[in-house]
Order: sequence, then C-alpha cells, then structure tokens
Amino acid sequence: MDYITQLWIAEGFVKEGSSTMEETAKEYYRELIMRNLLQPNFRMHDLLHCLARHMARDENLVLMNMHKVGGSNGLMKLRRVFVPHYKIIENKMTEILDVLVKQDSLRTLLWRWSCETRMDVVFDKLSRLRVLDVSFSEIERLPDSLGNLIYLRYLNISYTKISAIPETIGNLRNLQGLNMSYTKISVMPESIGNLRNLRFLEMRECQHLSRLPNGIVNLHNLRSLRVDSTMAVGMPAGLGKLQNLHTLREFNPPSSRAEGWCTIEELRSLSCLTDLSIARLECISSSSQARAAELANKPKLRSLSLSCTRLLQPSEEQMRRIAEVFEELHPPPCLEELQIIDYFAREFPKWMTETSSSTSILFPNLRQLVLNGCRYCERLPPCGLLPNLEHLAIWDAASVIDVGPEFLVGTSSTSSGSGRAAVDTSKYAFPRLETLVFRCFPNWQEWHWDKGTQAMPSLNYLWLDDCPKLMSLPEGLLLHATSLTKLEISFATSLTTIENLLSLKELIITVAPNLEKVSDLPALTTLLVAYCQELRVVENLQSLKRMKLINYDMKSLPSYLLKGVQRGIKKRKRVEIAHLEKLEIMCSSELARNICHRAGPEWPKIQDIQQVRVSSLDGPVLDYNKSPFSLTTEFKDTSSSSSGMPSNSSGINP
Repeated sequence: MDYITQLWIAEGFVKEGSSTMEETAKEYYRELIMRNLLQPNFRMHDLLHCLARHMARDENLVLMNMHKVGGSNGLMKLRRVFVPHYKIIENKMTEILDVLVKQDSLRTLLWRWSCETRMDVVFDKLSRLRVLDVSFSEIERLPDSLGNLIYLRYLNISYTKISAIPETIGNLRNLQGLNMSYTKISVMPESIGNLRNLRFLEMRECQHLSRLPNGIVNLHNLRSLRVDSTMAVGMPAGLGKLQNLHTLREFNPPSSRAEGWCTIEELRSLSCLTDLSIARLECISSSSQARAAELANKPKLRSLSLSCTRLLQPSEEQMRRIAEVFEELHPPPCLEELQIIDYFAREFPKWMTETSSSTSILFPNLRQLVLNGCRYCERLPPCGLLPNLEHLAIWDAASVIDVGPEFLVGTSSTSSGSGRAAVDTSKYAFPRLETLVFRCFPNWQEWHWDKGTQAMPSLNYLWLDDCPKLMSLPEGLLLHATSLTKLEISFATSLTTIENLLSLKELIITVAPNLEKVSDLPALTTLLVAYCQELRVVENLQSLKRMKLINYDMKSLPSYLLKGVQRGIKKRKRVEIAHLEKLEIMCSSELARNICHRAGPEWPKIQDIQQVRVSSLDGPVLDYNKSPFSLTTEFKDTSSSSSGMPSNSSGINP
C-alpha cells in the first residue's frame, strides 16, 4: 500500500489538511474499497478497469507493442506511460524512446528495460517528469543529468544493479519519495541533505551500505525511513531532529558510544513514531540507555519490533544485561503489533508476564504478537490475557517443554488479591484470537488445557510445525475452539491421533510417521496426508470431498480408501470416506503402475471415487473420472475387465 500511497501523493492527488497526506491517502483507499471501486489488493473489476482505461485512453499508456503507440490522438496528451519487460518490444527501445522524449506532457514514466545509453536524453527532454520508476529494470548507472529533473517528486530505482547515486540528486528539491531498496549502493551522497521536501526514504536490503550520510538529519519533513535488513547500517548523530518521523525501520544502536553516531537515547524526541523497529539490542551497554528512549511515552506508536543478533552461546552476564535492557523498553498501551526476535534471556520481561498489573489493561489494543527465536525462555507469557489479540506466532522456542495454564490465564485465575487477571473481566482467554502458530518447538511434550478453561472461541487457523515431541492435542482445544476451520500439522513425529474437531474443514498433515488415527471430523471437506505411513484409521469424515495423498515411499494405497462396509451389516455405520469426490495421489512410479492395473488390488480402492489423478516424480500418470467415465494413463493395462472396459486403457472414453 505504501507504493500506491506515494504515487498518489507524487501525482498531486492527495492534499494535506487536518490529517497528513499519508493518512488522507489511506482514507481514499478505504473509501474506494467501501464503494466497491477497488479490491483490497488494488485490483479492479474487469468492467471498471475497462471503463477507467477508456476514460483515460489519451493520458495513460501501457506499452505492449508498437501498434499501441499513439493512442487515439497520437500521444498528444500522454501523462503516464508504463513500458513493461516484454520481449515483443525488445528491439523497439530506441524507437520507443524517440517517441516518448517528444511528449512534453509526460509526467509519470514506469520503465522496466535498460536504456543507459539514452538516459541523458531522457532526463534532458523529459525534465517535467513527476514520477520516475525504473525498478526491476536492467539499468546499472544513473547519469549526472538526473539533477535536471527538478520537478521530480518520486524516484524508484529498487531492484536494479545501480551502485552509485550522483551528487546531482541534491538538485531534486521537490522530491518527496526515494526508493533505493535492493541495490548495490555502498555510499550515499551528502547532497541528499538538500532534499528538504523528502517524505519517504527506503533503502531496504542494501547490503553494501554501511552508514547513512550526515545530511539526512536535515530532512525535517521525512515521515518514513526504512533501512530494513541493511547490514547494521549506522545512523548519524542528530536523528532525533526528525520530529515528523512516523516510520523508522530499523534503528541500529552503535556498538560503542563513538562520537558522530546516533544512540538509542535520541529516540526520546521522536514522539510522532507509529512504526518502530530496533535491532542489535545487545549493543546497548546499560539499562539506563534503554530507559532514556522512553518508548512508553510514545502515544502514537502502533507497531514495534525489538530484535537482537542471534548468539550461539550467550554468557550469563549477557543474558542478565539483555533482560535489563528489555525491561526498560516497555511499550505504550496503544501498541497494536509487537515483534520480539532472538531475545536470549531466560525469562520474558515483566511487562509481558506479570498478571498482577493486568496485562489486558497494559496492552488493550494489541492485535498481533510474534515471538521468534526466544530460545532460552522456558515459559510462554500469558498471551491469553490480551483481549484483542488476533494473530499469535511463536517460533523457535527450544527451551519450552510444556505449555500450561499460564499461557491462557497467567499464574492465577482468581479474582482476589494480586492474582487479578483478564480472565475475571472476560468470559474467555484469547477471546478474539484467529490465527495461532507454533513453529520449531523441539522439546515441547505436553499442552495442558483442561476442559474447564474456556479459550479461543474465534480461532480459525492453527499451525503446528516441527514439534516432534508433542504427543497429543489438548482437550480444551477440542471442546472450546469451536470456530477452528483449518489445522496444519507438520513434522510431528510423536502425534498419534487427530479427532473430535467438530468445526474443522481443512486438515493438512505432513510428516507424522506415528499418526495412526484421524476420526470424527464431521465438517472436514479437504484432507492432505503426506508421509504418514502408520495411518490406518480414517473414519467419520462424512463431509470429505477432496483428498491428497503424498508419499513416494509407500508400496500400496491405504486400505481406508475402501468405501465402508457391506450393505448386509446394519449395526455398523458407513464410517470412512464414502462421499469423497476428488482424490490426488503422488507416489512412486511402481505404485502408480499398480494403480493403473484395473485387475490388481489397488484399483478397487479408487474405482468408486468420482475423480482421481495419480502422479509420480516423472509427471502425471493417470486421470480417471467415474461418471461420465474416462480414463487416461501413461501405462498400458493388459488386464481384461469383467465390466467390459477395453484392456488398453490409454485415452479411454467409452
């Protein structure tokens, strides 16, 4: 969304009033969606798109081939041109440029090809450009004539091979947005400090960049500074002068208090921050430095990421110091998103764990929480006390052995004394949680959630990945997660049973070698089973329509594919997968050949299923439809069929 917002601002579509232009642009976006003129992914309905293209046909051009050059009025009023990376116009670059440079009205140029030899001409002739986007193009160099584009408001050179920025960029006094992400730039010119109207500066994944220029502290209108994953880029002292900064990703504290480097204390004056990421927190030498940042006093902060560099074997002193630092980085109560990465103390900060202070009151607005790489914490924080939490992901928790009641309701669920917790003011723990992810819990054995603790009534997606010692799903999950519709389990080597999830509609099981039983899932419509070789019982899946089996090592199809029981046995239910309509099998070539053999033991397991597709590593092997009957196979079946089907089944359509 940031890209479109910046383009709208650069084009002059957004006017600043009581709200910032960024907020106004987002309001436009919401309004367009509400009126069904735009979809959330910035796509339009085909009819609306055709209408928009028709109305703007003399101003906008997406260049697919040279026949479209000219529009209806011979390019007389072209304002916006997009030249995509299509082979069909590869040999027409010179001709295209000759046409475009004559368009004095051109204001926006989105270019995806290389034309370095002509860039000087472009910048001389198209001096009134407002938007220039050459991202993903093959351009490797920007000429000094870039400084001629004095009206330019937005420049995007991301995902190119450009390694240097000319000093003349300082002439672009009207520039509002500059994106240099994913380039090879190692040094930025000091003249960038002349861009007093710059609002957005992005340098994500610039792995060769080591420091920002000193002049950046003069960009007093800067709203967003993004240097995500840019190899611990240093920031100059004086960053605290950027009082209008809303987004800062990511701030890297210096490893020492050397003169000229920005320290974490300067964050104190950035009171307008809404989105903040701080990395390398192990470089902060004392808790007093962290306290000086005054994160708790930032009334507009909505998104916060706190991360450390992963240490293989941190010392006890390092653990103690990082715990003290995090204790002082207390977020404000208005926070909506929190991410903690590679925290290496043994316990989470008290502001995450102490229920005596009522976590639900401290963070009443928190909607998303990610804990990634907290490998030394043995207990999870009481996340269930967060009343508006919608998405929770916990990765790489190597020290967690069991997840107990404290995860849901804290250390106490009583309403007296210091044990008062959010469970007293809400009927459920995790009342609004929709997505829950546990990944890489190598030592997790038990999940304690008894049937008396009501929690997760809104949960619709659960993913358990790489939890090899977890033996079973908790009883409370089966009883209280009544909205759970999708469950994904992978690399669960100790799990033996999945059953009694009454609302589940989609189940994905990957590499659960000891899983024996999947049963009593009455709402399940889609099932994927991969490398679950001990699975023998699949029953009471009355709604199952689609199934996929993946195992290149299995010697035969599982017997549970057979449809139920004989009609003469009245006391037993049809408990297996009698309503299965579509089956996809990915297996070895040998098993695939056996499946195609209609007189063999595998054919009865699939013959009553409406649609079957079998593939091996060599590609598709069999396509079968029961009604109307059709069978296509790569193998020649020499068997004779009692039903009168031809013996050569390749391409049969009787």
